[in-house]
Amino acid sequence: MALEVYDYRKHTHNVISTPQVRSRFETLPPGRTGMLHNHTTAIECWYVIQGKIEFEINGETAILEPGMLICAMPGEKHRVRVLSEEPVIQLLFVAPHILPIANMFKDGKETHQYRRHPADNDRNVAVNDPAKTEKHFDEMSALAMKIAESSRQHEELKDAILTAQTSHDYDKAVELFDTLLPGIMEVSSQYYEMVEAWSDMTGNIGELRGANK
Repeated sequence: MALEVYDYRKHTHNVISTPQVRSRFETLPPGRTGMLHNHTTAIECWYVIQGKIEFEINGETAILEPGMLICAMPGEKHRVRVLSEEPVIQLLFVAPHILPIANMFKDGKETHQYRRHPADNDRNVAVNDPAKTEKHFDEMSALAMKIAESSRQHEELKDAILTAQTSHDYDKAVELFDTLLPGIMEVSSQYYEMVEAWSDMTGNIGELRGANK
């Protein structure tokens, strides 16, 4: 498969949208002020390409210009305000990407946005498909099994790793790490399978809920 190259002058949708990360270029007009929100488990970072923009993160503010980057850690409430007379263009990353896409705060209330990101240009129309719900629960069950298997292996090797560590036998410790690694990778891979199914289920149902209001 050919490498994909993205250009902020052409691409304004989500250029990457996976359970591990969502990334896109965005253009914000002069005077735009964003709504206060946060992400429960995700880090969000912005790299400014054009314009001047103010970020408010956890009550602190910073002004960014081209070539500057800033991040909001999980749980940190944040919003932006465009200061320049020209549009702001920036590249953002959210990782991991799991719904709700944001927790919004307004008038003392918190709401969760169960919907796919509106910048996606290749998504299908939301559908009420029970198979998507079944898939999420199947993936969760598979994750629980992978965690149980890895946990058993960890318990079996725990004392050996501690012994290697306390005796400064780092070669042995790394050898044991390599024994645990495949199980860790299986858990990680299955976790993202579950997240993808979760976001598919909740995004579709959340959008249908909004359409019916």
